[in-house]
Amino acid sequence: MLMLTAEKDNIKSEEFAKWSENFTAALKGHGSIATNYNEFRGQGSVIKEKVLGRIQEMESHYKKFVEFDKSLKKEAFHEK
Repeated sequence: MLMLTAEKDNIKSEEFAKWSENFTAALKGHGSIATNYNEFRGQGSVIKEKVLGRIQEMESHYKKFVEFDKSLKKEAFHEK
C-alpha cells in the first residue's frame, strides 16, 4: 500500500527501504520518528478500528519520515 504511495511520490526504493528500517525501529521504541502503531496491536487486532489505526500510523510515520528526509537533504545541499 505505501509502496504505491512512494512510487507516486517518486521515492526511490532505497529511500523506501530506509523508511521501512526506521519504522521497524520505531515499533521497538528506537526510531527517529515515534509511532503509536503498537497501540493498535494485540487482542482484537482484526477489529476495523485497530486495522484502520495501524494503517493511519504507518501512513503518518511515512509522511513524517519523507518530510524529515527532504529537510535533511536540503540542509546538506545548503551547507555545500
